[in-house]
Amino acid sequence: MPEYRRPFAPGATFFFTVVTNARRPILTGDAAVRHLRTAFREERNHHPFEIDGIVILPADVHCVWTLPDNDTRFAMRWSAIKGRFTELFLASGGREATRSASRHKRGERGVW
Repeated sequence: MPEYRRPFAPGATFFFTVVTNARRPILTGDAAVRHLRTAFREERNHHPFEIDGIVILPADVHCVWTLPDNDTRFAMRWSAIKGRFTELFLASGGREATRSASRHKRGERGVW
């Protein structure tokens, strides 16, 4: 298992790459992009942060964010964004990849 080192620097700027499950190209349609925008907008309303740059490709999202001066919680934001996107995506007819037993046990969907 990889050993991640997460920097906890309030107000820092971070580069992220987030990939769909099994690199499935689910971010190609207008509806998927709309759902992703909605998820970002809702999370930014609850927990503000700046999006300095973003690129949406068929199977991944690349972003540069700057967090508020007193905040380090980027993982919480990503969790909320991915969760909300998954709800909207599946509700609109999107399909998830087959989930492994361990993903199923942890309650993870087959989208991210």
